[in-house]
Amino acid sequence: MFHFAEPQTAHLYKISAAMAVVLTVLVASSLAWDVFSVRRHTEELASKEARSLFNKDYAFRLWAAKHGGVYVPIDAETPPNPNLAHIPERDITTPSGRTLTLMNPAYMSRQIMNDFSALFNIRGKITTFPDKLLNPDNAPDAWELAALNAFQQGQAEISEFVELDDQPFLRFMRPLLIEQSCLKCHGVQGYQVGDLRGGIGVYVPMIDYLVAEKNHINVMVLTHGLIWLLSLGAIWAATRRSAAQIKQRLEAEEALRQAQKMDALGGLAGGIAHEINNMLLPIISLAQMTIKDVPDGSRQQKRLEKVVEAGMRAKSLVSGILSFSHRADVDVAKQRVNIVEAIEESLSLLRMALPSTISFETNLDLNTGHIVCDPTQISSVVLNLGSNAADAMAGRIGKITLSLAPVVISEELAQSIGNITPGKFAKLTVSDTGQGIAQQQLERIFDPFYTTKEVGKGTGLGLTMAYGVISQHNGAIAVSSEVGVGTTFTIYLPLVD
Repeated sequence: MFHFAEPQTAHLYKISAAMAVVLTVLVASSLAWDVFSVRRHTEELASKEARSLFNKDYAFRLWAAKHGGVYVPIDAETPPNPNLAHIPERDITTPSGRTLTLMNPAYMSRQIMNDFSALFNIRGKITTFPDKLLNPDNAPDAWELAALNAFQQGQAEISEFVELDDQPFLRFMRPLLIEQSCLKCHGVQGYQVGDLRGGIGVYVPMIDYLVAEKNHINVMVLTHGLIWLLSLGAIWAATRRSAAQIKQRLEAEEALRQAQKMDALGGLAGGIAHEINNMLLPIISLAQMTIKDVPDGSRQQKRLEKVVEAGMRAKSLVSGILSFSHRADVDVAKQRVNIVEAIEESLSLLRMALPSTISFETNLDLNTGHIVCDPTQISSVVLNLGSNAADAMAGRIGKITLSLAPVVISEELAQSIGNITPGKFAKLTVSDTGQGIAQQQLERIFDPFYTTKEVGKGTGLGLTMAYGVISQHNGAIAVSSEVGVGTTFTIYLPLVD
């Protein structure tokens, strides 16, 4: 499941989803239409073949009728036709003594269809109405009788796709009309020229057509599928690219707003801290001078030492506030140090401060390199992040993981991280398995005096000071968190190697 933090990104993905749906509907519709067209084309081809077969049989019948039939030798398969007994010369004897019998067109067509249908894998049949039937073998079935009735109503042809002996066929039939040449045989039945005599039907095998149709459809399905997948991929890639651009723009805008807000707050905090520092100077100095004037070990000396100790803690707090405010008068002693050594100084203190319920794991790349920094300030940032992580898991079994590795920050990534210059950086991450921080709180996590801790358990200045320290070292600090899973702080500090 996707989670979109920004409405613009969510809207973009909704548009892309709609485009994907439209694309799917269009491709599916195109495929359905093409499949329909292919099947219609298959039916048309089969129908054309059926009409060609009918025309062949009909032309053969017309030719035979034109010549009054054909005389053939009498044998067991071709006995004299009793239905032609009214014709004086139904049977004749040749000068050589051979006996021949007259075959009318219907007799000839039926015999050809019966004897040679296997040769062409084409079946055929001549039929007529039951009350006009001369040969019981030509009796119509229910489908043929319905077709004959349709011909009486003016229907030009009848066709239907059927299964015969578990094989697909196109069943096709057209009417036979009485012509002048037909009256020689059928005039005794009362027919007149133009009357409906019956119909010629053919069965066109569909197996070859259907195999070709299936292959064609498979190619179309594959083609449409590839087009669909490639188009979806293009939509997804464009969406991800646009979403990344939106995210970068929003993060850059947020970083700018954060920097402007911090600068404004920093100016106020710096002014206040400077005034407090001016007031602390005489308090600490006079207390230290007075200590020299009282007896050693006296109650007054101990009280004055407490005053000096409290003043120094206050001065340390003011120094942190000045670091946040980027004031130039803060005494920061920067030097080139190995960042691993700078961090390790704080790890022993952090391990001792952690309760037994929290495990601590480090993954430090010893070849990360050097940075220019105030080691004390970097150490205080690590201790602060570690302390916050421990507080997030108070009373629970948890784990803190600290990792360090070198990375190369591109210009695109630099814009998304914050106000840093592309180049080589040391990437420091501090992760915990604590309760996590809600999204609305993350937006204010570095604000002065803002804390997610209970009242009395935090000043709201720790992360603010960490932000100021890292910014003062030309770096960046970011946070990501999920409620119930944990929080990760990521620090980027420029390497000088």
